Amino acid sequence: MLDLRSKISNLEKDLNESKSNLEKTKESLTNTTEKLSSTEKEKGNLGEELNKLKSEKSDVDGKLSEAEKKVSEMESKIAELEPKISEKEKEIASIKADLEPKIAEKEKEIASIKADLEPKIAEKEKEIESLKANIGPKISVKDTEIASLKNDLEVKVNQINELNDKISSFDAQISGVEGAPNVVEQIKDIMKRKGFLSDREFDDLLKH
Repeated sequence: MLDLRSKISNLEKDLNESKSNLEKTKESLTNTTEKLSSTEKEKGNLGEELNKLKSEKSDVDGKLSEAEKKVSEMESKIAELEPKISEKEKEIASIKADLEPKIAEKEKEIASIKADLEPKIAEKEKEIESLKANIGPKISVKDTEIASLKNDLEVKVNQINELNDKISSFDAQISGVEGAPNVVEQIKDIMKRKGFLSDREFDDLLKH
């Protein structure tokens, strides 16, 4: 009887352990299922990214192909131009070889002309400075003389204007005087001798 109970107890124990293991297995299976679902979702995302990357790679491949085509075209043009460039370089080298001696010769001629002219130019500059030093004071004197002459001229002009005014006045005064022609002649004679006629002299002539 005891053996049977012991066996039943052991079986119950085993059953409980089996149940516990089953629960653990179910929980593990649930976790595994969730992980599988997550993994499949990630796989789907990775698939989308992979497709996107494939599309981008295709675009890049197209652009790369186009760039390679352009590079090939440029290389072809460069290959076509290289002989022409080489020919032009030869022409330039030939022209330089032809011109350099002429340029050197002209430079020598210019240096010789400069060496010949520089002393003459220096001498002329000294002459100009000497003339400036000599002429400067003379110009100053002449400026003073001109200013004086201008002043004298202005005085003379004023005197002439005054004389013209006096003559006009005399003409008006003697127009009715008897013997006016004689008075005029006397006025002219005095003007020739003295250069002027005072009011007193004029009055005296009119009284006569």
